[in-house]
Amino acid sequence: MITRAEVARRIGKSIATVRRLEGVVLYPEVSRNGVHLFDELEVERLREEPALIRAHGRSKWFVAQQPSRPRKLRTHQLLDVEVVLEMVDVLENAPVHLLERAGLDQDLVERFIGAAEAVRYR
Repeated sequence: MITRAEVARRIGKSIATVRRLEGVVLYPEVSRNGVHLFDELEVERLREEPALIRAHGRSKWFVAQQPSRPRKLRTHQLLDVEVVLEMVDVLENAPVHLLERAGLDQDLVERFIGAAEAVRYR
């Protein structure tokens, strides 16, 4: 039998997440002094099925707030204009059969090039 803190360490989550999993996917025994103790086999099963943690481990507040928060791009996610322009040069000069083999739709390539050209001349 292991404690909440040990469960949290083994599944890589917080103690608060372990508490949310109690009674849903984890069923602790409470010792005489009030310590919640968990079956190691139950915890191992949970580690092997991370979908259970995703399904039951988030707080209701977090789930409710999730859709309303717009996602911000971080600096490392933004493409450098020069890189985009180099990509345009490569795409413009690539033989059509290579683009098709790479799974790139010609219409998509043309739209990308058009968008990049708009950036070039700003």
